[in-house]
Amino acid sequence: MYPNVSNREFQGRYENEVLVTDITYLPFKDGFRYLSVGQDIYNNEIVSWKISNRNDLKLVVDTLDGLIQKRDVYRAILHSDQGFQYTSHATIDDFNSLVS
Repeated sequence: MYPNVSNREFQGRYENEVLVTDITYLPFKDGFRYLSVGQDIYNNEIVSWKISNRNDLKLVVDTLDGLIQKRDVYRAILHSDQGFQYTSHATIDDFNSLVS
């Protein structure tokens, strides 16, 4: 488990300072689709999003890659629910290599 650096204090933040991410499921007749988003708390803009048939690590990594391509994430805080996708080494290494 990682420390809650943002401490859920989302008001008064700067652009690209705190980025939040999460996954939700969407029911369809033939099964579920999973929507992963990356959002900037500064203005609540959805910066990156991906849809997949699977709730897996690739979905999160692809979402974060989209976020990284669209925003300057240097020194940004990534806030998530710390589910398995967000605490995997692949996700952490991918994001940390660009923010430090």
